[in-house]
Amino acid sequence: MEKNRNAHDKIKQEVRNKVLASLPIGFFEENDLEDVELYIDDLVKKCLPWHQKKLSEQISKELISEFIGFGILEPLIADPMISEIMINSHERIFIEKNGRIEKSDVRFRDDAHYLSYVYRLVESAGKKLNELEPIAGGRLPDGSRINVVIPPIVNGEPVITIRKFWKYVWDLEELVNMNTISMDMAEFLKNAVKGRQNIFIAGGAGVGKTTLANALAGEIPYEERVVVIEDITEIRMSHENVVYMETRPANLEGKGEVDLRRLVKNALHMRPDRLILGEILGEEALDVLQAMNTGHSGSMSTIHASSSQDALSRLETLVYMGGLSSANPNVVKRLIAASLDLVVFMERQKDGLRLVKEISRVYWNADRSELALESLFSLDG
Repeated sequence: MEKNRNAHDKIKQEVRNKVLASLPIGFFEENDLEDVELYIDDLVKKCLPWHQKKLSEQISKELISEFIGFGILEPLIADPMISEIMINSHERIFIEKNGRIEKSDVRFRDDAHYLSYVYRLVESAGKKLNELEPIAGGRLPDGSRINVVIPPIVNGEPVITIRKFWKYVWDLEELVNMNTISMDMAEFLKNAVKGRQNIFIAGGAGVGKTTLANALAGEIPYEERVVVIEDITEIRMSHENVVYMETRPANLEGKGEVDLRRLVKNALHMRPDRLILGEILGEEALDVLQAMNTGHSGSMSTIHASSSQDALSRLETLVYMGGLSSANPNVVKRLIAASLDLVVFMERQKDGLRLVKEISRVYWNADRSELALESLFSLDG
C-alpha cells in the first residue's frame, strides 16, 4: 500500500510540474472555476497514456482541488523555500524566503478580486468572516495555517497571513547540517529526550521552535505512547502510538469551544507516556507542569520568550493564571523547578539563520531560595 502511494505521489508530482509549466500567465485570476477545471483536466489527460484513465481522473481531481484552493498564490505555496506569506493588500504581498522577508511580484487584479479570494480561502479553511467575527484562523486543506483580519479591525483591505505546512520533518542530524544546532547540543538533547527530561523550547515567532520540537519528538522511543496537543497540528511523528488533538474555537453563538487546558486534562486520561504541547499559551501551563511532575516525564512544549530567563518568568505568570494566583511565589517557583529540566533558547539571526543559542538547566537554588538557570551550552560563551 505504501509503495503504491509513493508511486502515485511521484507520478502526480511529475504531472503537476508539467501542468504548471503549461498554464498561461494570469490563468487563475482571469478564468472562471469551471473553465479552470476543464483546462486542467485536459492537460492532465495529455500528460498520461490513454490506458491510465482511472489514474488520470484521480490526479486531475487532486490537482484541481489543490490549484483552485490557492489560485494566484499557487507559485508561492509551491516554492519550498517560502515559509510564510503575508498579504497586506491586493498589491502588497510579502514572503519569508530562506529566513528573510521580501516583497513578492505576485499581485491581485484589484481589491474586488482580492476580497473574493479572501472569502474563498477562509471558506476552504471551514471558517466564516463577517462584521460580528472579523478575525478568522484555521487550517487550509494542505495543512498550512491561515489568519485573516478584515476591516474595521484593520485599516484598508483585509490582511492574510499564511504559515506554510511543511510535509517534510527535519531530524537532528539535518538541523546540524543546516547549522541550526551544534553537534554537541544535538547529542545532548538526543540523550535528554531518551533520558525523559522535560524540555521547553523558547524563542520569538518564526525562530524554528516547532521545527526543533519535531526533531526532538523523533527521538522518543517507538514503544512509548505520546499525546500531542496543539491549536493546529504541526508536530508530526512517525510513531504508531501517537494521538493528535486540536483545540476548537466557539461558534458564533459562543458555544462548543474546546481549549488547550481541557485537552491537557483529558489527555491525562488517555494513558500517555509523554505529552507534547505545541505551545504554552495560558492557564494550561499549570496542568502541563503538574503532569510533568506526576508520571509524565519526558514531555515537551514551546513558549514565546526573548531569553531563557524570560521563558521562566512568562511561565510563572501563566501558572498564576491557572489557579494559583494567591499562592506564595516560592510555591510556584518550586513547582517549575521540580517539573521542568531544560530550557532551549532559539533566535533568528540577521542573515535569516535560525539558531539554538543556549541550553540551560532549571533548578531550585536552596541557598538563595530562588528559581535558577545554569547555562550548559551557550554560543555567547
